[in-house]
Amino acid sequence: MDGGGIPMSNSSPNIIGCDIYGNHAAGGGGGGIACLNNSSPIISKCNINYNGSGSYTGGIHIDSSSPKIINCNIIGNRSMGEGSAIQTFNFYSSRKSF
Repeated sequence: MDGGGIPMSNSSPNIIGCDIYGNHAAGGGGGGIACLNNSSPIISKCNINYNGSGSYTGGIHIDSSSPKIINCNIIGNRSMGEGSAIQTFNFYSSRKSF
């Protein structure tokens, strides 16, 4: 399953000032956050630390979505496959702010 901490699909939440810590996505991506299927969240002033995935992307997994990631700490995330901090597939935005 994608999104050990915060999974989202076709949604646009504001995630502000959160500690997303120590989560695990066993069979999918995004141990911390998974942004899927046209999601457009604002992720601001968050600590996304020490999350993991048994498959891909320990921190933030982005697939067919366009999140705004602003002033976040993304530290110590791990993946058994690809992408420890952030991994994107079909990323829809030309502007990235970390």
